[in-house]
Amino acid sequence: TLSGKTVEVMNTDAEGRLTLADALAYAEREGAERILELSTLTGAAVVALGEEVAALFATEPSWGERVREAAEKAGEKVWPMPLEKAYREKLKSPVADLKNVGDRYGGAIAAALFLAEFVQVPLVHLDIAGPAFARKAHALGPARGTGFGVRTILKVAEALSGRPLRAHVGVLEEAEGEENAQDAAGGLVDAGLGQAAALHLLDHEL
Repeated sequence: TLSGKTVEVMNTDAEGRLTLADALAYAEREGAERILELSTLTGAAVVALGEEVAALFATEPSWGERVREAAEKAGEKVWPMPLEKAYREKLKSPVADLKNVGDRYGGAIAAALFLAEFVQVPLVHLDIAGPAFARKAHALGPARGTGFGVRTILKVAEALSGRPLRAHVGVLEEAEGEENAQDAAGGLVDAGLGQAAALHLLDHEL
């Protein structure tokens, strides 16, 4: 992996977390001070929380609470889940630093613990496998793909930048001019998007 850690691949269907591992390591290398990551990672999260609630895992409680509060303000349902250290044993490998899956139990927790191995900065992992797709129209939108988490990201960016933001066609729209857009981009960097992604959004809008 990009971090230098080796992984024994026990399940090729759990390949997404390998890509995420490199993405997280890259974000930290680029200077992210904290990271908010969203992914449709495990069916186990859906089994645990159903199709309307995302699982929230945080390596630092204060960062996790900040994201939880943002999700509540955004009207998106998340539920804090434990990063049970004892379950790290499930990822032990005799030939590598860790395996990419554990056993059949606690799969969402094991996946979150796997991701946490690749960063030192505070990490919030939202497993959005349940609410990412809606079978029928709901309070926040129509059926099918929901875009779950975008509203939460914007609320986090608002809290970090101290500026109101608006979402428009997948990009950020600054509220009162270029200065606010700069603050918005700064908020996104703090939220863990990374300098390149934030500047792309900023340049696209201006």
